[in-house]
Amino acid sequence: VTVGDYMKNADYFVYNSLDEGQGLPPLEAMLLNTQPVVNDIPVFREMMNDRAYYYTDRESFYKSIHSPKKDGLEEWVRRYDNWAKETIKVYESVTGSLQK
Repeated sequence: VTVGDYMKNADYFVYNSLDEGQGLPPLEAMLLNTQPVVNDIPVFREMMNDRAYYYTDRESFYKSIHSPKKDGLEEWVRRYDNWAKETIKVYESVTGSLQK
């Protein structure tokens, strides 16, 4: 049994982070159609828009974990499928133009 097996069978994925870079674990949860519940910090709002449940205190956390799963989780995160490849292309184009 893998972590992915647990995650795809979970109703919610709670990710408590006060300061995060890209926040990839909640996106992985969305790809498995598991509802992310995360701290209300800017990077999560950028990455997950209105697809995650956000909390700032105990009351908003409890409300989140008792709310129904949102539709379109997998479709939302699929927009990032080629993200790494596209980033590498940008780096290569910048590096190539600097070498000329």
